[in-house]
Amino acid sequence: MFGVLSVVVFLHFHVGIDFVEEDSCHHKDIKPYIPYSVLYGRMRDALNATGRPIVFYSCVQGQENVYQWGPSTANLWRTTGDICAPGHATWTGMLRNFYGNARYPNVTGPGHWQDPDMLVVGMPGLSLLEMQTHFSLWAIAAAPLWAGIDLRKASPDVLDIFRNTEVIAVDQDPRGIMGTCRSAGGCGASSGNGGHPAVNMVDCSVRERFILNPFSSLNPSRTSVLVCRL
Repeated sequence: MFGVLSVVVFLHFHVGIDFVEEDSCHHKDIKPYIPYSVLYGRMRDALNATGRPIVFYSCVQGQENVYQWGPSTANLWRTTGDICAPGHATWTGMLRNFYGNARYPNVTGPGHWQDPDMLVVGMPGLSLLEMQTHFSLWAIAAAPLWAGIDLRKASPDVLDIFRNTEVIAVDQDPRGIMGTCRSAGGCGASSGNGGHPAVNMVDCSVRERFILNPFSSLNPSRTSVLVCRL
């Protein structure tokens, strides 16, 4: 990304690519050391200089306080390590990345999104219910919903998860308000589609010591209408 940066940007510009991901491998090998904020800032400036709308994804894996400089540097940035080993998802890995991503909810917004890594819905290692929970947690976090599997080979049950328009509407709320954890029980609150509050309540007590949070934590009015999905 150093001597060839201008060449890379030239190629991206002329072949019509509109999404660029820059990884963070071998950063510690750079001598003298250069902070990620500077390195990714160079790519941001180079991409902006093309004059084209290009989405810039910084795969920095939550390092060097990216929540502080990410919003002014990239359109999306990774907040965690990899969610799983290639091709094998785990419940604990999914929860780890969800909570790792949930530390700075006020940083997320239109044009600058936090990414807890790809969805592992459809991968071996998760039950159907766990996949549904995973998809809903990413949606309430206003996270990118990129599939980590080959959708052409997905089962009908897995495709139904990806096609859940109610859950997708929460993720795609144009105001981009990220959910906040109301307790250790995995309860997230967010602005849903059309400005209606959305809540994701996850009881993980079988595997973790979590507390399930009641709807009252959102302070609904006495005339509020609550729609539940199980």
